[in-house]
Amino acid sequence: MNKKAMELAINFIVMLILAIVVFGFGLYFVQNVFNAAKDVQAQLDKDSEKNINAMLDRGEKVAFPVTSKDIKSDQVAIFGLGVLNVLTGDPVKGQTNFKVDISCTLYVTKGGTEIQSPYSAANCGEGWTSALPCMCGGSWTVTPLRFTLTKNERKTIPIAIQVPRGKPSGTYAFMVKVTDTSTPAKVYGDAPKQIYVNIN
Repeated sequence: MNKKAMELAINFIVMLILAIVVFGFGLYFVQNVFNAAKDVQAQLDKDSEKNINAMLDRGEKVAFPVTSKDIKSDQVAIFGLGVLNVLTGDPVKGQTNFKVDISCTLYVTKGGTEIQSPYSAANCGEGWTSALPCMCGGSWTVTPLRFTLTKNERKTIPIAIQVPRGKPSGTYAFMVKVTDTSTPAKVYGDAPKQIYVNIN
């Protein structure tokens, strides 16, 4: 084997080892992200579910115990929402269909300047993931939901709002509206709830 062939073989082996190391670090990073997400979900289940159920036990149809989250840019804000169905619903199945819509309504800068968003709940899009246009550019990833409940059944729902890269610091207000889709355009429970994401 000549010298050039030997150098090529050694270079290939070095590159292969480096690729394996980088791949290993990538897997480690992804696993940490998933573990962190599970920890957040467990925290929601443990802390928020108790508060949500207490609010629903008091007769509230829509429970939102935590309405403000402080996060850093590129993080996910997770809120817990509870819904108690008091409607009879469909006469055959005895079920009521619900939908949760989320829309960005206001941005308040660090200096206190308020900027209204022209986008309403109707612009939120449907499905499991929706990109919400919001003031100051970029788009927020949220999780509008559809679900079905029988009379007196309740459901606890985690609502995740993903902060887009590069969002400026300040407070972003979102309107959360629970709608009984069996009777179109009818808001279920009290007036739409406001939640706030504070980016530090």
